[in-house]
Amino acid sequence: MFQENLASASFKYLEAEHRKRDEDLPVANLILYLVAVVAVVAMWRGLWQLMDIYLWPKNPKRSNWASFIIGFVLVVIVLYLINP
Repeated sequence: MFQENLASASFKYLEAEHRKRDEDLPVANLILYLVAVVAVVAMWRGLWQLMDIYLWPKNPKRSNWASFIIGFVLVVIVLYLINP
């Protein structure tokens, strides 16, 4: 009888801990996603600025259009690879 009560109490404790961990997980994931988004945006911003410096430094309008077209083509390729 004691072992059954102990097993039941242990199971209830583990179930409560599991439920608590599942409730905390979305907040942790949200923080992780926000950090990842900021890192990706910063990386792309730096890459585009480098392209503006080295692609056509004397013609910023042409450099901006080239950066836009290259970025658009990359997005289309990635979207096609995700959903062929």
